Amino acid sequence: VYTHHFGSDTMSNDYYLRPQTAWQFALDANPNIVKDSITFKSAGLPDYSKAGMAPFNHSGWPTTLSAKVRRVEWGIEKNSAARPPTSPACKSTTCGSPQEATLAPFGGTELRISEFPLADFAHAAAEESSQFV
Repeated sequence: VYTHHFGSDTMSNDYYLRPQTAWQFALDANPNIVKDSITFKSAGLPDYSKAGMAPFNHSGWPTTLSAKVRRVEWGIEKNSAARPPTSPACKSTTCGSPQEATLAPFGGTELRISEFPLADFAHAAAEESSQFV
């Protein structure tokens, strides 16, 4: 892979990207039964021999995850996302409304989140505690 370097050989490049949509989300998933909360989707591998097809395009990803998420409070530190909120990141009354999100492969976007907190898993704790009675 080759890229164009702007400036002289002794210069580095800094880029500042601002999100255009909300990114502060927590997974609304039951950690005991993840398959009920997150769905894996495979579209198959694209034909990279065709013009315009690239492994790290902004669309046409070979795989995605579909997950329920909730908006949470998540700050910014030093022009970057702060550490993820501790799970559970909110209670059902303080979380945003549940919504469906498509999670793209890590290299398929400019802004990346590698660790999501869980929104509220009180239902999981209740299920877990009943197993040990």
